[in-house]
Amino acid sequence: MPSVADFARRFQSEHVTVVAIGEDEDAQKYHRFLQDHQSDLETYRDRHRLISKSFGTYMFPETYIIQNGRIIRKVVGAIDWMGGDLTAFVSARLQSR
Repeated sequence: MPSVADFARRFQSEHVTVVAIGEDEDAQKYHRFLQDHQSDLETYRDRHRLISKSFGTYMFPETYIIQNGRIIRKVVGAIDWMGGDLTAFVSARLQSR
């Protein structure tokens, strides 16, 4: 969570929005997680897993980078969001728009 929050702050001025989606059926558990991790990310609780089903998500965490309504990159598993590869990828995509 800290890495993706840093990523969100890094690209906020470029109008990049990061939305974390939780699939907890229990609303209290979902809110407790956000409090425990002091997340300032935009979040959405998808208790019926409609979003993950529509994207074909099969493993968590799974991340999609979407530009102009199209998935341009999919990341399966935890990663360092501030690593050079991903920040360079997003920077290049932003410059090409």
